[in-house]
Order: sequence, then C-alpha cells, then structure tokens
Amino acid sequence: MFSLMWIIIAACGGLGAVGRYLLERHFKGTRGWTPMRAVSAINLLGCVLLGLLSGIILALSEAHGGGWLLPAAVAATALCGGFTTFSTAMVEAAQEPRGMKNAGTTLAVMLVGCVIAFAVMLVLGFLGATVFFPAPTLPS
Repeated sequence: MFSLMWIIIAACGGLGAVGRYLLERHFKGTRGWTPMRAVSAINLLGCVLLGLLSGIILALSEAHGGGWLLPAAVAATALCGGFTTFSTAMVEAAQEPRGMKNAGTTLAVMLVGCVIAFAVMLVLGFLGATVFFPAPTLPS
C-alpha cells in the first residue's frame, strides 16, 4: 500500500502540474493575461476543485464507509497541490511592475478568495454528494 500511495502522489501531482502549465500558457498567450492574473486564477480554480473533491470524498466516506478515503484524499490533494502554485504567485508578486504595494494587495485578495472558495465548495460538494449518492438504508 505504501508504494502504491507514492505512485498515486507522483501521478496526480504530475497531472496537476501539467494542467497548470497548459492553463497558464493559455491564459498568458491566448487571453493576454498578466502572469500575476493567470497564477491567481489558477490558484483560485485549484482551491475550488480541492474544496469540491474534499466535500464529495467526505460525504461518500460517511455514507458508504471510508476504506478508500485515504487514497482518494491523497489523490485529490496531490492533483490540486500540483495544480496550484503559491510559490510562483510570490515570485510574480515580487516582479510586479506596478510595485510591491499593489502586489501585496493582489496576494492578500488571492489568499482570502482561495480560502473562501475552498470553504464554499467543500460545503457544496458535501451537500451535492449526499443528495446524489445517499447512504444506503436498511430494509425495515
């Protein structure tokens, strides 16, 4: 199980990183976004995805047993961890041409937005999973 967990982490983290790279290229190249705007959008999207997956995993583990909880949680965390890039956000903020004050504000807004997005999607994912995948009931 231990070696399988490392394979899950590596594969999902790698998929997340490739997804981030492709989406960042799309935002910068096709849409003409600044690096800071692209990284902020990617981090927000990653927090939305992690919140949704966490809520679903939590609801399903409560309803159907948690034997698969650890691999699913690790896969979701690795995928979104590889996708988000707060270290790049810090570098982009330091290189922001409009100055550090504006960059600091952007980072603060991104951080608060990511925390709120995660929390909202955690609740929505949990509620959605309980509606679409209810716990089995025992016949009376």
